Amino acid sequence: SMAEAEARRQDAACEALRREYARVAGEAWQGALACPTCKRPYAPEDVQQARAAFAAAQKERLQQIAAQGAELARAAAAAQGEVDAVTFWINLLAMPLSFLLAFTPFFGEEYGWRGFLQPLLQKRFGPRAGVIVLGVLWGVWHLPINVFYYSPDTWHFSLLQQIFVCISYSVFFGFAYARTKSIWTAVIIHFFNNNAILLFAAPDAISNQVLDTMSVALNLIVMCVLYLPFLLSKTFRTGVSALPQTQPEPSEQ
Repeated sequence: SMAEAEARRQDAACEALRREYARVAGEAWQGALACPTCKRPYAPEDVQQARAAFAAAQKERLQQIAAQGAELARAAAAAQGEVDAVTFWINLLAMPLSFLLAFTPFFGEEYGWRGFLQPLLQKRFGPRAGVIVLGVLWGVWHLPINVFYYSPDTWHFSLLQQIFVCISYSVFFGFAYARTKSIWTAVIIHFFNNNAILLFAAPDAISNQVLDTMSVALNLIVMCVLYLPFLLSKTFRTGVSALPQTQPEPSEQ
């Protein structure tokens, strides 16, 4: 692909700069100390001046190579969608406003997963197994976007990772929902989780990923460490989280 070709070109340019820097930095002054014809020694001040001129030229060339490397690094970062400090703070400060304008799909999804399906699954399978089953269903639900957007070339890895990530999030979102008894807690967490990528990378950075066994395994380990311990909390030992239920009014006698 064009992106892979550009990445290879940038890698080759970086390697060439590294070699040039090492070559220039390793050079030593080779000036003569005496006249090659009459063999008379040059004046010490002339030799010193020649050495200084060589050192100045060498330093200037190293600075030029370093500047070229920095420019190449900036170009590579831009190509990979990395975000600079200004964009980071703009996106961070804009998030609350973005939530007010775009919370609707997150509310709909959380009301369906957490508000409706989670209580049913926990009633059927138990508090812990219920959120795990919910996570599996939630992960498989993402199959089309894994295949056609996130990672078309390695969609099987993407789906496996998606399922485990959704299980982990299901545990944490379910924990937060159960503790607060408010669907808005899950909505807010879901929104900021999905949009945090904008703080560190361009929106298209999550598309066309190429995953391998190692990257998926590392991600699964991180998910286990961060989220699965919530399964051991008292929240998942005492009952089913559900939307607050309206108590029926006593019938009139």
